[in-house]
Amino acid sequence: MNKAVYTAELDLQNRRGAKRIPVLKDGIISFNLGKETMPCFVQDISESGARMQFASVNHVPSNFKLIIDSGNFSIDCIVVWRPSNEVGVIFGTGDF
Repeated sequence: MNKAVYTAELDLQNRRGAKRIPVLKDGIISFNLGKETMPCFVQDISESGARMQFASVNHVPSNFKLIIDSGNFSIDCIVVWRPSNEVGVIFGTGDF
């Protein structure tokens, strides 16, 4: 691996404020004040955010509530990136 590429990958990994923990669970996002939902697959989570997969990110809103384990875990999220079929979020507050 090219040293510059390796260094860039390390820098990207070190930018995260908290360590990611693999979750690998089905989830649901809720938006439009709870009137709409969409399934997702939560890949990993940290103290400050999460990464999840969708069948398509085209209709994923910028703000939503993430629900895992049939409502045992629920948190407000703000989308910070969305390449292909994945979405990265930071945790925030709001009525989504």
